Amino acid sequence: MEGTTTQWNDGVVNAYLSRLQSHVGRRFKAPASIDKRRLKKLSVKIYVRLKSIGKNVAQIKGKLRLKKSSGNKFFDDAALRALKAFTPEGGSKLPLPKSTKDKRAVLKKGFEFILNGKDMM
Repeated sequence: MEGTTTQWNDGVVNAYLSRLQSHVGRRFKAPASIDKRRLKKLSVKIYVRLKSIGKNVAQIKGKLRLKKSSGNKFFDDAALRALKAFTPEGGSKLPLPKSTKDKRAVLKKGFEFILNGKDMM
């Protein structure tokens, strides 16, 4: 999921985004109905906000917003399911950045996840 982007680049390092990608990527399973040639070309962008539920962990807050569809409903739904695992209903947690400044930025502004089919191969 190379394409994770953010709107708050102030001091938040790419290492943090990579950690989030790793957590979400373990849950993101591409639908078997999508052939590999097509899968390579798919990408979805979803806006995410986090809420702290402990000193160093968070869950997704509020409704996930699809910012840019992949054009394939099954792929988009799989991406949303992967992220929903990190809501209060899903029960899983995401790490927060270590520095207080970066935590505040992440919790205040949110970010966009870009999930790519080519990363699922």
